[in-house]
Amino acid sequence: MTTGSKTLYTRVAVAVLAIILVIVAVKVLFLQGRAKALLDRAYEKHLAGDTAGAMADYTAVLEMPDAPADVKAEALINRGIAEVESGDREGAMADWTAVVEMPGAPAKQKAKALVGRGRAKDKLGDSAGAIADYTAALKVPHAPARVKEEAAAAMRRALTNLDKSGATGE
Repeated sequence: MTTGSKTLYTRVAVAVLAIILVIVAVKVLFLQGRAKALLDRAYEKHLAGDTAGAMADYTAVLEMPDAPADVKAEALINRGIAEVESGDREGAMADWTAVVEMPGAPAKQKAKALVGRGRAKDKLGDSAGAIADYTAALKVPHAPARVKEEAAAAMRRALTNLDKSGATGE
């Protein structure tokens, strides 16, 4: 092979790799857009009172293998809220636990999941578990101040309720 043909071969190989990268990037962006659109549709259904439809769409997002972690985490958080509204606190806690344990879930979503799970535990009478979740939410690095404020307020309520139940012997 001559120097000229090696150069041509290298240029063709680089061009082919560039085309493959563009195709992959377009596919990823398309799938991310589809997942986000489905998440948005689920949220709109939820706001409109169609809890069953919203939960089905949240579940569909979770079943998308290429959906980004932040979109899946948000779907789990929102499905957990819908589950609480439907009376399924255990299901909600399972979804929020999945967010807490999810690799790549953003700090905001991990903290929100801990607060939601803590509230569910508190409603089920597990004040110690609730306080542990609120404490963990406060310790999530880079979680937004608003979420940490929610965790602190919920912890104060849980501690007050725990003091009241301890004082009355309940």
